[in-house]
Amino acid sequence: SLAPKVGHAVHMPGHTYVHIDRWDDAAKAFESSAEVDRAYIRDNKETTDHAAGPYGHNVHFLATVYGYQGRYRDAVRVSQELLDATRAPDEQKSRTALEGRISMLRALVRFEKYDEILNGKSLPDEGAFEVLKAWRYYALGLAKIGKGDVAAARAHIETLEREVGWLKEKFGKAKDLPQAGRQRQQLRALAVAPLELQARVLAREGKADEAVAKLREGVEEEIKLGYSEPPLFPSPMEEVAGKVCLELKRWKEAEEFFGAALERDPGSGRAYFGLMQAQHALGKDNESRISYAKFLNAWSKADADLPEMRRAKELAGT
Repeated sequence: SLAPKVGHAVHMPGHTYVHIDRWDDAAKAFESSAEVDRAYIRDNKETTDHAAGPYGHNVHFLATVYGYQGRYRDAVRVSQELLDATRAPDEQKSRTALEGRISMLRALVRFEKYDEILNGKSLPDEGAFEVLKAWRYYALGLAKIGKGDVAAARAHIETLEREVGWLKEKFGKAKDLPQAGRQRQQLRALAVAPLELQARVLAREGKADEAVAKLREGVEEEIKLGYSEPPLFPSPMEEVAGKVCLELKRWKEAEEFFGAALERDPGSGRAYFGLMQAQHALGKDNESRISYAKFLNAWSKADADLPEMRRAKELAGT
């Protein structure tokens, strides 16, 4: 309120709100910050987002918050805004060009839009950022698992691991790497990606104990990444682990993982949705009803056609 025309000042409260279950307030802070920056660029006839400071970071974080709120269409809309803002030749190596690509990939992965990931159009290209090539292999592998093509997923995992090894070697020597610090951050986060994919493949193959062990490894590996906002890995591994445990009918472990997800991200709609299902399966009817109510509150602005929303209505009848 003391600096209403400084975009980053308007943005900063959102960093607090996401930790105390005030996701609507976080979204409002980031939306307001984006408008301040857009106005600055417009009023000063700027042709670059650089003039507005951390504009790309702000909108990327806004898309991430929309992801927690179940607002897929809004997440894609603002991610596309970043991509559109960096089509000019002198913008293609900018921070916003990188963040826009990461933001769009995160939205597709977070909402499990497997058809879109595989359609050859929706998943962003790597542009000037070689680390995005590895992230594309991760997303494609995830989509193949989601579609039941385990053999293709294994091939993508192998390609991903080779690509990460090559990037580690190249990034260690490169001196003219666009957005070098942020690309190296993204490379660190890729340590988690094969673990998630391997766990999901093991679950598909019915190797439940091995899958759960691999999920725990993935959770620990993500914890090692440390603080970053938005988080470096597209989906919280605690939520991923909980969801895979639901598929395996490992209800107690699913409850444990979703509980940990809520400790990490208080008010997360996906975590409440998963926790509700685990509690229902465990016969904890009162707890399940409470989690259901909290899920509805958390996703009060969610897209109505999401699978979680449909499934929640089905479960409500039981």
